[in-house]
Amino acid sequence: MKEKFTKLLLLCCLMLAQEVLAQVKTISGKVSDSAGNPLIGVVVKLKIGKVATSTDGSGNYSIKANRTDVIVFSYIGSKNVEELVNNRDVINITLEDLSTQLNEIVVVGYGTQKKVNLTGSITTLDSAFLHNRPITDATQALQGAKGVYVNQSSGQPGADGADIRIRGLGSLGNNSPLILIDGIEGSMRDLNPDDISTISVLKDASSAAIYGNRAANGVVLISTKKGKKNSSSIEYSGYYGVSKAISLPDIANNSEQVIQALITAKANDGITDNVAIDALADLRANPSTIPNTNWFDVMFKNSASQSHNLRVSGGGDKNTYSIALNYLDNQGVLEGSSAKKYSISTNLTSNVTKWLDVSLGLFGTRLSQDQSLLTPYNMMYIIYRALPFQQAFAINPNDGQTYYADQPYKLNGQNVFRNPYSLATEGMHNTTSNRLLTNISATVKLPFNIKYNITGGLNNLNSMEKNFAPLITLYNNKTNTFSSSDYFQGDIKPRSAIRNSLNDYSLTLFQTLNWEHTLNKDHNVKVLGGYSLQDSQSDDFNGYVDGFVGDNLTDISAGSTNPTFNGTTNTAYVSKLKSYFGRVNYDYKSKYLLEASFRYDGSSRFSPDNQWGFFPSASAGWNIGYEDFLKDLKWLSTLKLRASYGSLGNERIGNFLYSNNYDIGGYSFGGVTAAAIYAKNYSDPNITWETTTIGNLGLESEFFKNKLNMEVEFYNKTTDNILQSTILGSIVGDLQGPVKNIGKVRNTGLEVTLGHKNKVGKFNYNISFNGAVNSNKVLELYGGTPLYSGNQITIVGSPINSYYVLHSTGIFQTIDEVNASTVIAGAKTAPGDLKFEDVNRDGKIDNNDRIVTGSSVPKYTYGVNLGGGYGNFDFRIFFQGVKDVTSMPFGILNKPFTGGGGLTNEWLTDAWTTSNTNATLPRLQVGGGVSNGQASTFWLQDASYLRMKNIQVGYKLPANIAGKVGVKNIYLYANAQNLITFTNYKDADPERTITSDRDFDYPAIKTVSFGLNVTF
Repeated sequence: MKEKFTKLLLLCCLMLAQEVLAQVKTISGKVSDSAGNPLIGVVVKLKIGKVATSTDGSGNYSIKANRTDVIVFSYIGSKNVEELVNNRDVINITLEDLSTQLNEIVVVGYGTQKKVNLTGSITTLDSAFLHNRPITDATQALQGAKGVYVNQSSGQPGADGADIRIRGLGSLGNNSPLILIDGIEGSMRDLNPDDISTISVLKDASSAAIYGNRAANGVVLISTKKGKKNSSSIEYSGYYGVSKAISLPDIANNSEQVIQALITAKANDGITDNVAIDALADLRANPSTIPNTNWFDVMFKNSASQSHNLRVSGGGDKNTYSIALNYLDNQGVLEGSSAKKYSISTNLTSNVTKWLDVSLGLFGTRLSQDQSLLTPYNMMYIIYRALPFQQAFAINPNDGQTYYADQPYKLNGQNVFRNPYSLATEGMHNTTSNRLLTNISATVKLPFNIKYNITGGLNNLNSMEKNFAPLITLYNNKTNTFSSSDYFQGDIKPRSAIRNSLNDYSLTLFQTLNWEHTLNKDHNVKVLGGYSLQDSQSDDFNGYVDGFVGDNLTDISAGSTNPTFNGTTNTAYVSKLKSYFGRVNYDYKSKYLLEASFRYDGSSRFSPDNQWGFFPSASAGWNIGYEDFLKDLKWLSTLKLRASYGSLGNERIGNFLYSNNYDIGGYSFGGVTAAAIYAKNYSDPNITWETTTIGNLGLESEFFKNKLNMEVEFYNKTTDNILQSTILGSIVGDLQGPVKNIGKVRNTGLEVTLGHKNKVGKFNYNISFNGAVNSNKVLELYGGTPLYSGNQITIVGSPINSYYVLHSTGIFQTIDEVNASTVIAGAKTAPGDLKFEDVNRDGKIDNNDRIVTGSSVPKYTYGVNLGGGYGNFDFRIFFQGVKDVTSMPFGILNKPFTGGGGLTNEWLTDAWTTSNTNATLPRLQVGGGVSNGQASTFWLQDASYLRMKNIQVGYKLPANIAGKVGVKNIYLYANAQNLITFTNYKDADPERTITSDRDFDYPAIKTVSFGLNVTF
């Protein structure tokens, strides 16, 4: 009986097991945070067994399980959640935040730290912040980061990177931060934005001193995407966009009005322009033969761009992988400009043994850029200079053929017409660059909890620039004649070819020892020590030849005359860095925090007596919210006070500038050219590091279960021994002056961040604001002599590159007012001209009356982020703004008829005349005339702006619909970049090269794109 009962029980168990196994099914759902935002990378695994996956870019997951399984959801910074499957097919999870700072991991120099234990000033961005934005250059990813000023002055494909400034300008030379990609110095231009996992911006001495000699302008640490253990994923993302140039000048394109205005301007100068008078008469007699060309409509068009990313990632218990491909095709808005980028990245990690981990990262990029034969600046100059009675094409009635057009009239000094359309589209100018960034790393676990790491990296760039200039023929339908065009740019001649090649590489090797220990559960100590070497070299080669027999054979070997070849070996451009560094961290229960770090650097860019610099820092923090007297405040989630002080260095100057440099050339004597060696520059052997000291005080807080957060930082940043090239008198010829340590600059500032997130029913939202105020001031200039650059000045007591101009006080209305005032000698000042203040009261207006005013360094920078979601819909909006920054455009189209160009419509309607005495502009004169053309406060413009940098609306298809086409997730979105700009800046985009006195930047663009993300 007992045996029968046992068999029956066994049979029942087998049937039950079969039933359970038969109920294995796919469980899917979405994981969100307490505010309803999707969480990316949440580990989803069965509590028993090895089955695991992770959430995708929209927080969705799917996993095989049966009804008796327990699924565990785990995520850094959140409490783990366990859910019994039971009879459910869909399980949506909201993970409750621990304090947002409790377990969040932040990348720091040579390691990571919990944010709760940070004592330095670090801004962090993650991949979600960058997701789906049509970023064509990774520098654009930093737009909106706290304490970072990002200025994208150009929309040119392949050259649309942004300038990054962290906490103001501290140098008169290179102010760019150090960029490290997985620990190796690299270029953000050649990094696929989709490969970025996190970005950490190190802003103070405590966080950046570990990189000492190159950290004075801040450090940007980029971590790339890695695979996740026990998971596999295939992801595709792509978009297609249409771009349009924005902020182009409102050019006057009525030929009759423009020629009449030119005649008036010349008359106001006391000149009778008979050529212009005859041209106007001819135009009025033959109006149908003279065009009214708007050259900005001719040269700029709507353009298309597209990007495609494919990533395969995952891993097992011991190994992970992430392999990605990217293709970017960016057609420029300017005729003849485009760029294509191809990228591949591979990240592999392996836990080889219990004591050895290894990793390998490979990033390859090929960028092919096409543009006009002229430099972008010169091409824009030619466009700005074009006049409306000139046209792109003309038909020859004799043969019916269409040719590039010559000009019908030679007015305003344009004796030679350079047809912009022909110069933009004819010939070949291609630059192809190939960059390989690789790093290999091994970590060995030693006894006593010591870890040894060795990392080696190679950053190699090879580029080839090719151009060929054909013979361009222009047809003049007014005179029925042909002529050939020149190229304006002196190094380009018809039927000539140029080749420029560059090979640049940098080898990096660093080793670290890391020890962590906890005493009595409360005292935590971390010690890091390391040694680093970096060897950078480059060589270049360039060649020129002309004498091509036609325009079909474009290879440099087909030229026959004037061959010129030269270049440099890698010994001419070599620099080496050797460094020792260390850091000690201590915390007591994560409540009281201390950190000290140093770097001892040696650079080959300084003489042996000045090669080494020591850069220490110290910081402390107090997590006040952990104190017993605050623990019962339920509305307070986090409260931390931190302070730091330390020094950083900057050695970014040319090589061997501490010694006199020589070059090989020739000189002519008695009609014979002989070889010669001549000095290129005079040197100062005593030059040494720029040294930046930074004091920082910060307060971080979060309230109401992290629904509200606030962070405030104050900093004082002083840079001493600023390096700057000096100028020698013309009596020494072309000998360049030495680079010297010439002064001291201070930046002081305040940074504020406010954020709020919440969920109301099915609607979740988040709002954040970050703003910074920075005051830049020159404290010393050794020798006391100001530095001049055009209309700008660097002088003690004012910001770097302030403006040095006359003070304009209005417009003269009557001749009596002119006679009663102090005016510029010989200017023939008349009613309608600008009035200037006699600042020094010497009875005349001259350069001694100039004042220091304005600033090319913005005082205020800010950003606003709005986001939210309802059901499967979501949206986000990002605004960027700057305030109290000044620019002075002072060239073609800013002043009427300057440099042979035309004028804007504003000068036709708002210039002073006897019948328009309330005008905002002075009377018309060529180039502004002797008086009005002076550099003065009249020409200064407020370059402040508020711009909607990005707006996106997205929709995630329901899982049941996505499943029908065999995928886990489908996300559709529409995106707009630079959609709206609020500014008072005229005739160009305010996000420009602020210090330039010309508006010749390749224009900014707005882009509307539509994209698709798919997870398989």
